[in-house]
Amino acid sequence: MKNAKATVKGWVNPKTGELLKAQKMTQATVDKLNGVKPEPLVEVPKPEPIIEEAPAVEEMDVPKTGLLNRFIK
Repeated sequence: MKNAKATVKGWVNPKTGELLKAQKMTQATVDKLNGVKPEPLVEVPKPEPIIEEAPAVEEMDVPKTGLLNRFIK
């Protein structure tokens, strides 16, 4: 269509926004019909994994007094 703009809903008048022809299209098809060039893909390097050592765990002496004596023997 002359002077019409492609959208995912169909062809519209760019001045008025009126839908001239209903037609489902993908965004890739719309971009191609409207002359939009896709941006080149840029490869992003994967970050190196960070390996952290677990912190040392110290054992604690718990006094066995009062109510705890019943459960800890």
